[in-house]
Amino acid sequence: MRQTAHQDATTPLRPSIDFTAVRAALTLAEVLALLHFVPNRIRGAEQRGPCPVHGTRSAARSQCFSANVAQNIWHCFKCGKGGNALDLWMAATGQNIYDAAVDLCQRLGRPLPTKSGKPRPHMLSQQTAEQRREPVASGEEVATT
Repeated sequence: MRQTAHQDATTPLRPSIDFTAVRAALTLAEVLALLHFVPNRIRGAEQRGPCPVHGTRSAARSQCFSANVAQNIWHCFKCGKGGNALDLWMAATGQNIYDAAVDLCQRLGRPLPTKSGKPRPHMLSQQTAEQRREPVASGEEVATT
């Protein structure tokens, strides 16, 4: 049976994210810095070291994780995961793609690219309806935006 999405008055609207624009705006070097990745070997644009996704035991000498910061791609030869900067953040933090995009834009101080073409402040979209309500003098609550 097909379920329909139901949005009631208390559920905040989440903007439709332009994930292509998010991927284009992020660099692998920024995500590696947020993950405190310390490479064991650097050869040109390629960095090798312990995997920030599966947590290598022998971090001092492990080279199973490969990141190419010029091409913005990564791969772990042990756990088999790989992808771009957004994929790395999703895998390392356990977030879904939507939450990972919002989180990275917040951490890097960037506007969240939306499909409407206009970057929206992402903090407002995460507020609940109760947080946006302010009491008025008569005791009634009126929703404000």
